[in-house]
Amino acid sequence: MAGTVAIVLPPGPAGDAAALVRRLQLMPSRFRPYVLGPPGTGALAEIVHRRIGLAWLPTGAQHRYAIRAAEHLARLRPAVIEVHDAPQVASLLGGRFRPIPVILVLHTDPQAQRGAH
Repeated sequence: MAGTVAIVLPPGPAGDAAALVRRLQLMPSRFRPYVLGPPGTGALAEIVHRRIGLAWLPTGAQHRYAIRAAEHLARLRPAVIEVHDAPQVASLLGGRFRPIPVILVLHTDPQAQRGAH
């Protein structure tokens, strides 16, 4: 049975990341993709897609988004977690879900992103 790769789209616009996810439909894989994205992310045909919002906490938006993603990931128990364009989210999920590999995929200049140092 194939493992699940959880793909966490960035909390803001997900243009490049969403395009990559759509291409997964065309490629055979040993993994089943499961996508988590912000409200407003369009339907990703034939790929399980869960819209997630922000948790209510007096903290930053990236942290609140990571908390919501973690809630879904805890139930899913994926083989791999792939986070797109959200270094802070990747860092928080990496600490929470050891030993599951967390991969950060950057589509933009990392020097311009908070938490990418």
